[in-house]
Amino acid sequence: MRTLKILLYASLALVALFVAGAIWIGLKEHFVIGPVDESVQKNFAPLIGALENYSHANGRYPQKLDALIPSFVGQLPSCPKHSNPVLSDQTRYHVTDDGKRFWLTCDLGINVYMVSMTYRSEIKKWNRWD
Repeated sequence: MRTLKILLYASLALVALFVAGAIWIGLKEHFVIGPVDESVQKNFAPLIGALENYSHANGRYPQKLDALIPSFVGQLPSCPKHSNPVLSDQTRYHVTDDGKRFWLTCDLGINVYMVSMTYRSEIKKWNRWD
């Protein structure tokens, strides 16, 4: 009888681990990182180049994006418009206190979901967050 209980608890533990792993993989693929929207990359490439040029000229990234106009870029881009007009499209910029790194985020309303595309200067790469 004791052996049967041990086998039962071991089986339940294995099933729980399997279910937890399946949930983690499903959540990770759906909610964490997805493919990058090419229109965001295209719209923001001039701005990222202007930020890099500003950094080379001044030794740090600007506190506000307006500091780039007109010397480094003619105008600031906006996030591409997508299929859900109810969810607002928004651009956010954050620079570290020492001015050595920045994050540029484009929030997109796609269908009924809010999707964020974030560019991180330290890795020079865009990521999509659902």
